[in-house]
Order: sequence, then structure tokens, then C-alpha cells
Amino acid sequence: MIASLVAVGLIVSLIILMIWFLKSSFLEKLEQELDTQMQLLVVNAREGLNLADFVAKQARSEWLESGKIRPHSLQTDGFPNYEGSIVQIAIIDAEGYLSASSLDSRPAKIFLGDRPHFIALKETVNDQIYISKPVIGRISGLETVQFSRPIIASDQRFLGVVVVSIDVNVFLSSEMESLTRAGTVFAFVGEDGIVRFGSKRRPEEIQYQTSGNLLDRPRHLIDHIDLYKGNFLTRSILVGEYPLRLLSAKSKLPVQSSIQIIYVTGAITAFIFIFAISASAGSTLKILDSRRRTMMQLHASQIKANSANLMKSRFVAGISHELRTPLNGILGFAELSVLSETIEDSKRYSEVIFSSAQKLHHLVVMLLDLARIEAGQMALTLTKINTEEFFQSAIASHRHVADIKELALGLNVSKSAPAMFVTDRIKLMQVIDQVLGNAVRFTESGAVFVNVERHQGTWSIKVMDTGVGMTEDQVRRAFDRFGTMQRTELSKTKGEGPGLGLSLCRELLEILDGTIDLQSEVHSGTTVSIKFKDHNE
Repeated sequence: MIASLVAVGLIVSLIILMIWFLKSSFLEKLEQELDTQMQLLVVNAREGLNLADFVAKQARSEWLESGKIRPHSLQTDGFPNYEGSIVQIAIIDAEGYLSASSLDSRPAKIFLGDRPHFIALKETVNDQIYISKPVIGRISGLETVQFSRPIIASDQRFLGVVVVSIDVNVFLSSEMESLTRAGTVFAFVGEDGIVRFGSKRRPEEIQYQTSGNLLDRPRHLIDHIDLYKGNFLTRSILVGEYPLRLLSAKSKLPVQSSIQIIYVTGAITAFIFIFAISASAGSTLKILDSRRRTMMQLHASQIKANSANLMKSRFVAGISHELRTPLNGILGFAELSVLSETIEDSKRYSEVIFSSAQKLHHLVVMLLDLARIEAGQMALTLTKINTEEFFQSAIASHRHVADIKELALGLNVSKSAPAMFVTDRIKLMQVIDQVLGNAVRFTESGAVFVNVERHQGTWSIKVMDTGVGMTEDQVRRAFDRFGTMQRTELSKTKGEGPGLGLSLCRELLEILDGTIDLQSEVHSGTTVSIKFKDHNE
């Protein structure tokens, strides 16, 4: 009897510990989920703001040179992921009047000198960024946030302001709406504590009252939003180099409901255990043995998770080195270019800077693509593509390197293939560019050949080379996301990469309803087979 009571006490204690553990786990999972969502929003927001800054600097240079700016369609062409988010690019002269607009080659002389972004930048002598609170555009008629930079002459005279109008109802709307439906509230807040972009369509719907600067007390944001007071987990993070802070809150109600269910379940379970122990001591032994197996499985899962974290740590170290190398090239040769005494030297240094910048851009784009894929935010943008022009363009960017290495670079498109097909041009080009780049890189002599066929609505692309080839172990690890491709011992070319290329190709092709396969032998070359669906079917 005493032994049974001791066993009951032990089991009840274990249940209490399990309830505490599950409660902590749920809250920790909620925090991790909120942090992940915030990182995704910050990445997407920075990319959109980078685009606005790029367009602003480009328009400013055009206006200084010619007194005009290009039409709107030419300003934003090539950025389909942000279609509609930029509604206008405008120049306000030093007197505060509209001087140029991407929407009108001869804009009316409208006074905009009373706008906050013009007033804030009029007195500055620094090339700084100002992001205004939402206003109704006097030209576009839309609710927009004004992304602005000053126009300053070489003698420090103020010449005006370049303004990029961002539609608050389009910018990050899909990400915010999906996360809001999941019980999360977001707001991008300026240094003045006013919302620029929010998970509500109109920022004034999120009202709060606080003494002092809101950014001094970011974790208490939700305490000042009556609609969401209490039962919310709050977080705050800066948006890179921009004068914005992302404030967010996620509802704890689902977690609290789950905890209540756990309490009820724990009480029922305790009653069942007590009844079972009084009926049979053997049942207790079975339960304890089942718990032992569960703990062993948890331990095995922990070992697996630690192994994955170690691999990610090695990857972070590797990608940091990969990013630092082209950045050092850019900085070093930029300094040499400034100090160069001849045009020839300056041109040579500029070529190295351009090459390093391309590599850096390629690595950053791959990292951003992987982040979008993991977050389920990689959308499919279908376009109609000319078959011959597309594949000729795909190999053209690698022909210069092939010619330097005296490699034959051939293309064969089946005569039965249709002249046009439909898919996501950017994603498919990214896959083919990566595979062709690997083929040319690891082929010292011979040829690289691309064969294109289409059969029953499916396109088949084979990239074959006569390069150094790969071992069985290298083939097996080729598509590991955080692995590296090491072929230095077989090739004169340094063969270690950040381990993103082929892994990203596989994930991009899954979005395109496609597959990628690799066959290779040491010293006998490599064949990469790509298949994807023609969405015109």
C-alpha cells in the first residue's frame, strides 16, 4: 500500500513537471515564432526601402544632369516583386514647387513646400533619409509614405528634395495581412513615435497615448493600445540603417487555451494513473518504460538538433568569409582607383570593383531567396518567354569565361520545342545560371554542352561538361543546404563555395513544379538534369 502511494506521488509530481515544461515550451515557441516573423518583415521591409532609395538616388542624378526624370514605367521596371508599391517619383525644387514627376513629363506647378519631408530636409547639409508619416498625395491621390533625400550642390547649396511615394496599402501588405490573421500585430514606427506602416490598413486605427518618446519604452507599446491591452507578447527591433523601428505583439490567448487544456488533461491523466496503479502494478511499470523510451527519443532529437545547429554555425562562418572577400575587393580597389594617376589604372580597378560587387550581390540574393522560401513567401511570377532568346541569353553570360579557358560552349534546342513557353523567368534563369556557372568553373578543358527538349508539357534541360567530376560522397552531399562543394584536389580552380547554389536550385525548381538531378564520375565530367512544368499547358 505504501509503495503504491509513493508511486502515485511520483507520477503526480511527474505530471506537474510535464505541465510546467509544456507551458514553458509553448511560451518559448511563441517567442521564437514572433522573432522569426519580425526578422522576415525586417528583411522584406529593408529590401523594399533599398529599392526606394535606389530609385531616389537614380532620379536625383537624372534631374541634376538634365532637369528631367524618366517615366514611371522605366523607373520601376525590373522589380516585379514590388509592383505597385512605388506610385510616384518626384522632384521638389528649392522654392518648394514640384519640378519633375515620373507620372507627368510636364507637371503642374504645385506648391509642396509645406510638406513635412520638405521642411525637415530644407535646413540640412547632410545627405540623410527622411520617411514621413502617411499623407494623401496631391498628385497621386493615394495614401502614401514619402521616402525623401535632399538635393545638395557641391557648394552645399540646397537645391530641393527627391521624393519616392510608397503606397501604404501595398507595401508589405500580403505579409502583414497573413500574419495579422495569425493573431500578430505589427507597426513600423518612426523616431517621432508615429506609425508609418502597420498591420491595420490605416495607421490611425492603432492609437496610443504615452509620455516621452515611444521608442524609449518599446516593450510597453501594447500597454498603450487599448484594443490589445494584456494577453500579448511584445517585441521591438530596428530596421537596419533606416530611421524606423518594428514594434510587434502576438496574442497569448491560443497558448493560454492550450495550457488550460493541459491542466484538464493532466488532472484526468492523474486520475487514470491512480486508478491504474491500484488495479495493477504492472501497468505502472509499462508507463515508466514508455516514458523512458520517450526520453530516449527526445535525447536523440536533441542530438540531431545540435548537429543541425553545428552545421548552421559552420555555414555562418563560411558565408561570412564569402561576403568579406568581395567586400574587401571593393574597398581596396576603390581606394586604389581614387589614388590612381592614369585612366587605364582607374579602369582596371573599376573592373575588379564591378566583379566583386557582382559576387557580393549574388550571395546576398541567394540568402534572401532562401529566407523567403523558408518563410513560404516566395511567390511564382509567370511570364511568356521566347525559347530561343531565353536559352541564348542564359549561356551568353558564361561565354566570356569559356573563351578565356578555351572551352567549347554549345547549345542545342530541339526542333520540336515550341517557340514560346510560360514559367517564372527570373527563378528559372537563376537555376540555369548556377548550374552553367558550376560547369564552366570546374571544366579545365573540353566542352560544356546544353541540350533542351520538351515532351508532353515538361521541359528537360541537360547541362553536360567534361570537367573534373565528383566523387560519390560529393554527389551525395551536393544538395545539402549548409554543406560546401570541395573539389580543389581535382581542379586548378578553387572549388569551395558557401553551399547555397544547388540547394537553392532544388527549392526554386520545387516552386516551378520541377526537379534537378546530378550524375558525375571523377575525371569523367558531370551531367545535371533539370525538369520543370510548362505552365502554358
